Amino acid sequence: MLQLPTVILHHQTVHGSHYDWLWLNPDTRDELLGIRIPHPPDQWQAHTSFNAQPLAPHRLTYLTYQGKVSNGRGSVIQVAKGHVLGNRIGKVGWDWQVHLQGSHAPQSQPNVRVFAITPSLIRCTIRNNDGYGIPA
Repeated sequence: MLQLPTVILHHQTVHGSHYDWLWLNPDTRDELLGIRIPHPPDQWQAHTSFNAQPLAPHRLTYLTYQGKVSNGRGSVIQVAKGHVLGNRIGKVGWDWQVHLQGSHAPQSQPNVRVFAITPSLIRCTIRNNDGYGIPA
């Protein structure tokens, strides 16, 4: 089972805002992998699942960085940080127990399946502790 540092950044640009969820690449440990998500983690349970887009690898500095992004790409503010604990699903996804702290951290620590539907579309599904989805 992997335990990797993670951070969620609120990325504000001239075109709007979104959240970048980044975690340490377990293969190289010299970069961050991540996805662009529409909701901060304290709203995940309300949505139960949502689409995301893959991000290019990021520098490790983004685990702690807040401020302007180069080349006029806006700015980032850290809204949650912590670690993910879990396993890969082949080469197409992850099953994570997400442990976060911060201004937008969820009250409970969710389980999240991050799964590539296509190379440009990621599906995130929030699951309860028994793995069968959010109860009605």
